[in-house]
Amino acid sequence: SLQALGAPDRPITFTSASSAARCAWQTIAVPLSNQGLRLQYAAVEYACAGLRIFDADSVQVLSSTFRYVGDGGACAPDCEPAD
Repeated sequence: SLQALGAPDRPITFTSASSAARCAWQTIAVPLSNQGLRLQYAAVEYACAGLRIFDADSVQVLSSTFRYVGDGGACAPDCEPAD
């Protein structure tokens, strides 16, 4: 499982180390049979898709921001990338 539990004054940022451009890295993937994911006071930026969710029952996103992402903030299993 992944738990990124920031605070209002100390958010956790998932970003690219090499480029400040959309799709600089792929995604945070939540596979089936995963113990879950919880993001609180987090920022996800410069990914192709912020979250790729395969097990929606185990995902919590609270007070978080998705910015500068290519295909959207969160994507369920059957979603298609934007053209």
